[in-house]
Amino acid sequence: MRIGLACLLLVTAACGAPASPTKTAREFAALLDAGHYDAAWAMLSEESRAKLDRRELERRMTSNPEERRLIVAQLSREVAEERAEARYLLDDGREVRLVLEDGRWKLDGAILDVYSQATPRLAIASFVRAVENKRYDVLLRFVPRAYRTPDLTAEVLQRSFEVEMRDEIAAIVDVLRESANEPIEENGDRARLSLGPGDAVLLVREDGAWKIEDIY
Repeated sequence: MRIGLACLLLVTAACGAPASPTKTAREFAALLDAGHYDAAWAMLSEESRAKLDRRELERRMTSNPEERRLIVAQLSREVAEERAEARYLLDDGREVRLVLEDGRWKLDGAILDVYSQATPRLAIASFVRAVENKRYDVLLRFVPRAYRTPDLTAEVLQRSFEVEMRDEIAAIVDVLRESANEPIEENGDRARLSLGPGDAVLLVREDGAWKIEDIY
């Protein structure tokens, strides 16, 4: 979810050759860490800039500092270079994509979403992260359409998670962490992660995003 900085700090092409994807990713991370959102936004791909304006990038980064720190930390890894596109995996399984535009490497803005629902495993990890960060607005994204009602708001979830079901939620998060690397069964738009004898997480995919259908 965010980005911005000054033209002199952007990735430049030395002797006509583009900076490496690794260098680009690290410079982008440094810009975010320093709060230089104009320059960081300029390092996003054209497609990403069209979807996320500079002010929205700054809003997301400043209102969610823990998420910004996570992005900065994860972009420190090495990447394998390719001719016009580079990809590498972060520790949480998310994929970072860089594209070569006009001789410069640019980042796909998807890196800014630390609550990815692209796969069942990412959705479960993102659910846990959202609970830990108390992002109840984000947790609403994990509720399938069949369970969404006008009365279900971030405030309602907060009361449920922090008061009414606090102990149960804490236990669920602990189990999900312990089961993070267990096999996940996928069948079309449905997935299941076993949590032990008789217990499981059920997920459903809606509009390309995996959501938590049930935990028992």
